[in-house]
Amino acid sequence: MTSKKLSIIYWLITGLMAAFMLMASIPDVLMVSGAATFIKHLGYPVYILPFLGVAKVLAVLVIVVPGCSDATSKGASHHLCAFET
Repeated sequence: MTSKKLSIIYWLITGLMAAFMLMASIPDVLMVSGAATFIKHLGYPVYILPFLGVAKVLAVLVIVVPGCSDATSKGASHHLCAFET
């Protein structure tokens, strides 16, 4: 396969997975009763749902926006190295 075909396949799969992740974040942000019941069943408090939903939305942005993951990884490594010194 050519590089262009691989790039198209990559972005199609990435876009689908990002769409699924974004759709999965909606019940968390809106605190739908089914999501609340599930989170209670797992033993977590219900107030954590909006935080999980927002984290999923931010993760989708980091994955989909070109260059964003490089900036976040550099920032994370900078903060980790700051604690080592």
